[in-house]
Amino acid sequence: FREPVSPEEASRSLPIHGGAATIRKWAQLKKIEPAGLDKNGRKLYRRIDIIRYERQTRRRAGRTAVTLPAAS
Repeated sequence: FREPVSPEEASRSLPIHGGAATIRKWAQLKKIEPAGLDKNGRKLYRRIDIIRYERQTRRRAGRTAVTLPAAS
């Protein structure tokens, strides 16, 4: 879960409401930081950072956590 992925790839493998757009918004708000760039210069993020922030938002909103897929 520490390897950098695109917001699109992360949204396919993680249960993030709003998908890639939500991940990009979190980055814009400085809630998660880019972990690198892909070959086209697009920002990549660590899944673990996305998961941690998603859990924080759920906890603050009083929602239950979602079961995450097993690590591959």
